[in-house]
Amino acid sequence: MSTTTTIPTSTNMTKIITKTIGLDLIIGKPSAQRTIKANRFRHTQGNVDPDSLSVSKKLLNSKEFKDINTIDGKMGGYLRKVALPSFFRRGVYLLPIALIDNVDAVITDYRSTREEAIGTFLAAYPALIEEDRTKLGPEFNSEDYPDVSILKSAFYISARYVSLETPDKLEDVNASIFKREKERVSQMWDSATDNIRDLLRYSFQELLDKMVVALRPAEDGEKKRFRTSTANNLLEFMSTFDPRNITNDEELSALVTKCKEILGAGNPDLLRRDKDLKEQTYTALTEVKAQVDAMAIVRPRRKIKLEEDSNAC
Repeated sequence: MSTTTTIPTSTNMTKIITKTIGLDLIIGKPSAQRTIKANRFRHTQGNVDPDSLSVSKKLLNSKEFKDINTIDGKMGGYLRKVALPSFFRRGVYLLPIALIDNVDAVITDYRSTREEAIGTFLAAYPALIEEDRTKLGPEFNSEDYPDVSILKSAFYISARYVSLETPDKLEDVNASIFKREKERVSQMWDSATDNIRDLLRYSFQELLDKMVVALRPAEDGEKKRFRTSTANNLLEFMSTFDPRNITNDEELSALVTKCKEILGAGNPDLLRRDKDLKEQTYTALTEVKAQVDAMAIVRPRRKIKLEEDSNAC
């Protein structure tokens, strides 16, 4: 399902909206905590002000429920890797259009995996209630545990794609408002454009630094362990770089291309086993790192702050 959001255009906005689309993803699940009235607890040296104390109890603290949280966490982690910085609220991701097929396939697989985990949790639910009855003792309250059908409905996923288009109506209604909003949104998109460029530069620098450190020969002559995950993270970044490079950062693109040529098909296991290849790769990547370090790289923000007192996540 897709919806359309219309906002005034700027040069940078036009550049972005032709290459991106928004994903509005809402993940629902029941709360596994309940508040306990603080006035039921007394300090050993005297009474405690209930307004100064917050106490809660954990419900259904089980492997089955944690598995669902893990699956949700992996989905969020994946989206944060492929998404670009934006001024959208939490849960709305700015995605390169070129990656939509891959993202949609991941979401489809996520739904299926999550449904299976939810089924496992619901099957164990009656037994988990009895476990809580023992663990919580006098703090157990049967009203904290809804019927299975109600509990199941608390788990859901809502995903829709949000496209951005240029408005025609606002200028006809009020030219002054249109001009004001156009200038405001133009500044927002200029900030977003800078942040997208900075994010890609900073991320590449960070991953390349870790790769060079991992490949650097040990000074004491001892054997140094090489983690394939370090190489895989860099390879994963480079595999999605082109569609994410919507600001056309040619300087960074040239360095990423050079890094791709050095790593070739990318076989982390071979790097770990072949000492000569490891040393050659280290020397070549060190040269690329020097060029990256010479660039003006600013640590980016994941979220663009719209107003000084904004409460947006």
